[in-house]
Amino acid sequence: MMRNARIHTNDIVQGGIRQLRRAASGRPAPREPMDVILANVIATRRYVAQPYAGSVLLFKRTRDLTGRYRQPDNGWGRVVRGGLEVCRIEGGHLDLLAEPGVDILAEKLAEALGIKPEERMAQAGVGF
Repeated sequence: MMRNARIHTNDIVQGGIRQLRRAASGRPAPREPMDVILANVIATRRYVAQPYAGSVLLFKRTRDLTGRYRQPDNGWGRVVRGGLEVCRIEGGHLDLLAEPGVDILAEKLAEALGIKPEERMAQAGVGF
């Protein structure tokens, strides 16, 4: 007979804690994808953002906004002290890494890093 296979967040966290303790004890690190997910759940729950004096460029998706992602700055305005620029890219999370989102991301990131358009083209091998 099959049991109901519901997974509760607390079960995930406890499993992740066991995995992290095992890794900290000198045993081999977890190799399964679920182990990484569990570790991320734990880290996310424990993380407390500290004030940051520098500036931040936030790339923000426009689709599937839930929780803190509904806030215009995803909540980072509370901790960023040196200026927060939000670059909205149409679509969901993975659209940041596909056309046309990735072009927008690359252009904005290069601009923030002070890389001129002709330098970007030379680095990419365009025109040579």
